[in-house]
Amino acid sequence: MTASRSHEGLWPTLDSPDRPVADQIGLDDFADPASSDLPYMDGHGPGSSSLAQELAPGFDTPSTLQPPTGTTDLPAMDPYGTPSDLRPDATDTPRAPEILEPPVLAYEQGINEFGFEGTCGPTTIANSLNSLFGGSEFSENSCVEAAIDHGLCNVDGEPAECGGTSTSQLVELYREVEPDRIEVERFDFENALSEEQIAQRLENGSVVNIAVDSKTLWGKDYGFDAFSDSVVSDHWIEVNGVERDSTGQIVGFNVVDSGGGTDYVEAGQFHAMYLGTPERMIADPTCIVVSRKA
Repeated sequence: MTASRSHEGLWPTLDSPDRPVADQIGLDDFADPASSDLPYMDGHGPGSSSLAQELAPGFDTPSTLQPPTGTTDLPAMDPYGTPSDLRPDATDTPRAPEILEPPVLAYEQGINEFGFEGTCGPTTIANSLNSLFGGSEFSENSCVEAAIDHGLCNVDGEPAECGGTSTSQLVELYREVEPDRIEVERFDFENALSEEQIAQRLENGSVVNIAVDSKTLWGKDYGFDAFSDSVVSDHWIEVNGVERDSTGQIVGFNVVDSGGGTDYVEAGQFHAMYLGTPERMIADPTCIVVSRKA
């Protein structure tokens, strides 16, 4: 099945105007010596003088450090002089990190009621949002439907061409599908993120979409493209993890490729399909970072 990443308008030139640049609480906090209704300090730490005498008989707390007459609302203290409302409580357990359902990811595209097959863009959106939020809330079908409703994909031509999305369309489709919970950033051409920058975004919890040369991704014969030293990307994939060696060097990326089912790409191949090589440059390197809003 041939994936499709259409271009501005649907197939823009590289100088298309529609390609803008990317776009503890401490004790000191509790006890203020200047405050008349807070505990005073004695030789055992914060607390009332009566507690100090109980814990250390014969220790004479200076009268200047005793609480004012009539003070009755001092916090209870433990033997170490810690106010009771600052002590760990068995019922106050730390908030557990959010546990997400395993995401449902599609390694095949063209599964939609419209018969569109070039749907790598909408399918990548569904995969990316499921990776961010867990479960199966988003699907290729729902994203293709939104793209059709809002004029954000190609609807003409052969099935393999229908559903294709330009960079601008993909970014806008994200905002239509999930308008409230995500932030979407676009980086392209000279502002395209490096592999290390992508890795850092992934390690900080984002997912990344990149436009790639599908023939390099799938190891296919370049055909007539073999005579060209520059090609235009033609396929969208999700990148959702990075693998490093013991020295911290990137050795590969975990991906979700709906066009060919690829789930891992080693570092050299990743560079070649995303940025290119001296012999076969990618003319329009593009990536989109998708993050949950704080």
